[in-house]
Amino acid sequence: MIILELNIDHFGKLKKRQISFRPGTNIISGNNETGKTTIASFIKAMLYGLNEGEEEYLHFFPRAYEGIFGGSMKVLENGRFYEIRRELSGAKRGLFVRELTSGLDEEDPEAFLNKLVGGMDRASYEATGFIGANSFGEDVEKYRETEEKHREAKREEDIRNRFFNARAELKKQRDDCQEKTDDTLEGKRVLLDRRKAEVGEKLKALEEALPEAKSRLDEMTKRLTEDEARVRQQNEAREEGLRQEMVAEKERLAEHIRGIKKSAKNSRAVGVALMVAGILAGLAAWFYMTSYAVGILDFSHPHYLVSMLLLGGGIVLFLAGLIVTISVAVKKKTEEKRLKDQNELNDAVEKAEKKYQNYLDHRDEYDDQVPEEEERKAAIGTLSGEVEQLGKEEAETARTMEEIEKEDGDLAAREEKDREYRKNLRAMDLSLATFDRVGRLNENEDFNEFSAAATEFYRSLLPERPAVIHVKNEMITVELKESGRHLLSQLSTGTMHETLIAVRLAKLWELDPEKRLPLILDDVFSNFDETRLAAAMEFLRRTGRQAILFSCQQAKTEENQA
Repeated sequence: MIILELNIDHFGKLKKRQISFRPGTNIISGNNETGKTTIASFIKAMLYGLNEGEEEYLHFFPRAYEGIFGGSMKVLENGRFYEIRRELSGAKRGLFVRELTSGLDEEDPEAFLNKLVGGMDRASYEATGFIGANSFGEDVEKYRETEEKHREAKREEDIRNRFFNARAELKKQRDDCQEKTDDTLEGKRVLLDRRKAEVGEKLKALEEALPEAKSRLDEMTKRLTEDEARVRQQNEAREEGLRQEMVAEKERLAEHIRGIKKSAKNSRAVGVALMVAGILAGLAAWFYMTSYAVGILDFSHPHYLVSMLLLGGGIVLFLAGLIVTISVAVKKKTEEKRLKDQNELNDAVEKAEKKYQNYLDHRDEYDDQVPEEEERKAAIGTLSGEVEQLGKEEAETARTMEEIEKEDGDLAAREEKDREYRKNLRAMDLSLATFDRVGRLNENEDFNEFSAAATEFYRSLLPERPAVIHVKNEMITVELKESGRHLLSQLSTGTMHETLIAVRLAKLWELDPEKRLPLILDDVFSNFDETRLAAAMEFLRRTGRQAILFSCQQAKTEENQA
């Protein structure tokens, strides 16, 4: 497989970039932080994808972009041109493979791509043909741990037992880690985000509707309160009028009774006075008459005439007083009229009292009766119920949102743990793959086929420095002509990196003999001097495998390529 062209839509710091390659060795040079490692990671992402949530995915996810996160890669395989396109996020996320000559899409792009890379998985490619500056540090640490284990072992059998025990323990840890991963978290996250969005929209709508409903309720309540105040004032005036009417009727009745009593009293007084005057006049006349009778006075006396007048007047006065007194007592008709007038006044008073009492008994009803506002009262009641219901719904929705936020926090914690488990799982899978590859080597030979291949690559890289590499039980030793055998950790940094490149290339040629995958080298020759760099470039040219070299040593690499 030959990579011909990269079309980067958005990936890390790169966007809308097109890069072309050719068979053989390709060099991309530039200063640090210019995107060389990003391009290398983009090639790997096109071949194997990126798992959402893992560290590499988060590292290269663009912070702001338009279009898609990902891009496409054109390759040549068996005389046919293909376009491999991956969208790493969004609704159309996935892998798409198209045969460019016919324009037809592959029905099973994953299976086709697996065939295209010769069945090599991502972990194996990262451990062999995808070599970066950080790869050496990981390899050195791994081999140093292996050396430490070998130092502790006193016999070959102990080493073999430790190897298999370590693999078994790692396998057990790997299985435990696999059990802790949760494949349902992604679906749960989608459902929770959808539910959170729905509840958020409902809560927002309620928060907007509730103030409007309360405002309408306050306005209607204010209008009804003003009308009720007006009716209450009217009723208070009505109450005062009825009370004054009742008081006036009672006053009229009392005045009537006082007039009757006064009239009767005056009539009796006049009658008695007349009778008394008549009696006195009669007594005076009797006195004079008696005096004339006994001879005290004679009839010729001038008082005789007076006495007769007095007697006559007294009789008249007595009779008048008697008549007045008797008439006051016997005038039934007059009394009946007075009584009738009094009864009418009593009825008027009673009627006024009833009207007043009836008002007092129904005062609450009168206060509640706002003219022409019954429908508004009913509307206020209905609106009050709606406001109350909206308030309840808002409170319930807010509680639901709090529960969702808590659930979101719990899910985020579980997702973080799951990412950690999967990260550990990938590391364990890589280690197990290494265990398995080393375990397949012939352990009974000190210098096996794999050691021979690593030695050949080492000598190709450094023809001026003969050396023999021994790889056994994942233990690397380098036999130098001038100083004998050395553990990997005993070598200089440059020699250590050269050895690790040779071992990785040997593994790559073992796992991918048909040279399907390109060799990606990201600043791996930074410790090489000019002679070693020239040898390495010549070696890449002779391999026949497409190689893409990323380097910040622009002048050196371009000079050696020429």
